[in-house]
Amino acid sequence: MLAGANVLVVEDEAIIALELCLAIEDADGVVVGPAATTGEALMLIANASGAGMPIAVAVLDTDLADRDVTPVVLRLHENGIPMIIRSAVGLPAAVHALHPDIPWLPKPSESGRVVLAVAETISLGSSHGLFKPHAMGYV
Repeated sequence: MLAGANVLVVEDEAIIALELCLAIEDADGVVVGPAATTGEALMLIANASGAGMPIAVAVLDTDLADRDVTPVVLRLHENGIPMIIRSAVGLPAAVHALHPDIPWLPKPSESGRVVLAVAETISLGSSHGLFKPHAMGYV
């Protein structure tokens, strides 16, 4: 389903991260991460870009071990990488004000549902040339 796409996983709860990573791999995706902190996530984004392994999409929790996910969202946006928020609390207010169209899946949500959203995001990005989250019905 994911055809070898690189998927960044940013989640600080180990069991949730493991479950999502396994679901992505089962769908033929390649997991980048998981990252439990913003620092780890930013390093993974830089390393993937420098290694010629472009991230197709990112799945982000909003409350990480070190702070909220705002710096990661801003970096992904700067790099043109689409993202999906998977969180019990939604987007931080500052991020929502700047990027209200980022799709959000509330926790708990089944990993299979997240993988479907990842696949749709990749499909929309490749077929339309840009990310249109409002077209997915997740906002």
